[in-house]
Amino acid sequence: APLEGEEDFIYPGDACLILLVIDQQFCLQIVFVVLSHIIDIEELTQKKLF
Repeated sequence: APLEGEEDFIYPGDACLILLVIDQQFCLQIVFVVLSHIIDIEELTQKKLF
């Protein structure tokens, strides 16, 4: 039982670190998707202009 209690104290920090890493990767994916959409829109507008 004491070992399980100690693990409970250790895990929250590890979980927070893992969540931070996942959030960073997720944010990067969102940024790339948004940038790709913006680039597509710019290409479409340029084609319409020309």
